[in-house]
Amino acid sequence: MLVYNPAFDIHHGIFRMLQLLVRLYPNRVEVDKLLILDFYLLFPNKLPEAKLTSDVRLLTNKIVNYKENPYSKVSNAKILFNQMRNYQLASLSCLASYSLIDKELLEAGWVELEIASLSQDVKSTIADHYLKESALIDLLTKHLAKIDLKNNSGLKSRTGLMEYRYDIR
Repeated sequence: MLVYNPAFDIHHGIFRMLQLLVRLYPNRVEVDKLLILDFYLLFPNKLPEAKLTSDVRLLTNKIVNYKENPYSKVSNAKILFNQMRNYQLASLSCLASYSLIDKELLEAGWVELEIASLSQDVKSTIADHYLKESALIDLLTKHLAKIDLKNNSGLKSRTGLMEYRYDIR
């Protein structure tokens, strides 16, 4: 049986990353934070499991009414996130090779979109998709992206997707 999962599709990952980066522009974002945001863009039904602040949780409960696909159940989000990591990093490497993000910043652990490098077709495709997913993308880029990545109350800790205890503060 052949099963497609967008979590393991580099091209789908490129598109997801671009959707987030366009909304985060002109700010740069840590690679790990972008990977977490990308995970929740793909699996928004896992957002309620995160330990978010009360105001973000209220928004999440209003926005996230997605039911889990019975054919692709995620039993352990942390394991799936770790399995996705190499595909996500490959997507970022592709974006860097196309000069859509800065290569040197990527090597330093940051991602910054080179918006001038995006074609008009890509921009319009991203804008069309944004109309369908605007509430979720805004939640991720305007609220979750503002949460610090590291420390006990950071995004790594709140989501439980990444280890945070050994991060340099």
